Amino acid sequence: IESGDNYDLLFLDLMMPNLDGLDALNVMREREKESGVPDKERCTIVVISGKKDLNSQVSSLENGADLFILKPIKFQLLKKELISLEVIAPEKE
Repeated sequence: IESGDNYDLLFLDLMMPNLDGLDALNVMREREKESGVPDKERCTIVVISGKKDLNSQVSSLENGADLFILKPIKFQLLKKELISLEVIAPEKE
């Protein structure tokens, strides 16, 4: 972000060895703001977690995640959600 390179998509696990996932999410969103990244160009962040509690899901979305997906990840569900977020294009028939 600071170098001017923006990512289109990031998968972020809530439970990481050296940094809490919500803290990482907050840092990323704050850096986007500080760098003046317009909302329509900000990175789509998908939080993945094995934590099934509602608080983890709500906290992730309130802190700037675009999507919360529970592990194990079901590919078809992920694909459908990424299409709805316009991160990937639907398959042509």
